[in-house]
Amino acid sequence: MSLVATLAEAASPRFTQWHEPEPGFHVGSRKGDFIGSIEETAVGTFVAIDGRSTPVGRYASVAQAQRALVGLAAREAELDEHSTRVAQLVATIAGTVSFLLLVGAGALALPV
Repeated sequence: MSLVATLAEAASPRFTQWHEPEPGFHVGSRKGDFIGSIEETAVGTFVAIDGRSTPVGRYASVAQAQRALVGLAAREAELDEHSTRVAQLVATIAGTVSFLLLVGAGALALPV
C-alpha cells in the first residue's frame, strides 16, 4: 500500500469508529485497532489520550479531539510502513552479504 493511500485510509472517517461507553468518555478504533480515548473534563474541555495512554492534548470539542487522534493514527501508520520497508531492506542486505560470504568461503575451500 502506498504512503498516500495509507494516510488517506487512516484519516478517513469511514475507517474510524467512535463509541461512548459512558457519558463523557469516547473510545476510537480504526480497522479494529484501538487509537485512543477522549475524556470530558469538569470544565467542558476534552482530553485526548492516544492508544499508548499518552495525553495528546486538550480540545474545545469532541470533534477536535477525534481529529487529533485520527491524525496521530495516520502518522503512526506512516511510521509503521516506513519501518517495515527499512526492515525489509536490512534483511535483504544481510541475506546478500551472507550469501557472498558463503560463496567466498566455498571458493577458498576448493583445492588449488
